[in-house]
Amino acid sequence: NYSFTFWWQRRLMARLAVIALRSGIEPEYVKWLIVKRRLMPDEPPLDVEDWTWMFRVRTLGTFDIDWAGQADRTKSKAQGRPIELLQAVIAFGGRDVRVQKIADAMWPHIDSDYANRSFNTTLHRLRNILGEEQALILEGGRLSLNPSFFWVDLWALEQAMKQVSGMIAGGIAGSRDEIRAVVGKVMNIYQGAFLGDEEASWAIGTREQVRNRFTRFTSQIVNYFNANDCQDEAIDLLERGLETDDRSESLYRLLMLCHAEQGRKAEAIEIYNRCRTTLEGILGVTPSPETEKIYQQIRG
Repeated sequence: NYSFTFWWQRRLMARLAVIALRSGIEPEYVKWLIVKRRLMPDEPPLDVEDWTWMFRVRTLGTFDIDWAGQADRTKSKAQGRPIELLQAVIAFGGRDVRVQKIADAMWPHIDSDYANRSFNTTLHRLRNILGEEQALILEGGRLSLNPSFFWVDLWALEQAMKQVSGMIAGGIAGSRDEIRAVVGKVMNIYQGAFLGDEEASWAIGTREQVRNRFTRFTSQIVNYFNANDCQDEAIDLLERGLETDDRSESLYRLLMLCHAEQGRKAEAIEIYNRCRTTLEGILGVTPSPETEKIYQQIRG
């Protein structure tokens, strides 16, 4: 339980803690040390599963906050206008978000002065809920989540997708298993649409951006698997994606094409029927012309 020495170097110890957790070396002690000394390397270790974050925020599929070491915190405390402010900041990127942008989004029908006062009051309440004054940084009219305090699933998702894309683009020899491992992390993080069914305009815009980014990533991985004779893995990936987000018409199209390229015409048509049933039943819409075109081509 040593937590300090005369030669202590905070940045170096933070790097060492990352290496230790990735290697499974004394994980309980390292996690205790992270909290005790508030360690954080220059690059937040979003990919280290065992890193002890003050707050873990999940926004994909649902919204949830885990407070490190505070089991008495309950979801009932994570409600109301302050939590909506936290959600809005995350929707706008979580870093250097203009206060005026947040105020306009959350209080669109009132004058600017009152909106700014409402923002300041709500920010104060949010800091009280989180119990950490420095968790949110307000500087120069811009608000940021403190990266030393927060793990946010959107940040981790983007980092993992960029990592895989870089590995594929770089053509790293012998990296196929590593690519599969990081793809698995992406699928574990992406648990559904951003904030579920939240209808606020600022949530809807981010939801579509995240969904489109995830679809493009999935398409890239499907092409990679197909090019490396891993067609069944491509199909499994798409099925897993649809289990998480069954409203993503793009994933249905990719899955239809994968089955068709394997000569599985009946399976491809069944996927189209699933797509049509889901879209009509949940959204009250029919498949897009692009989907219909692929379906007609498959039918011959």
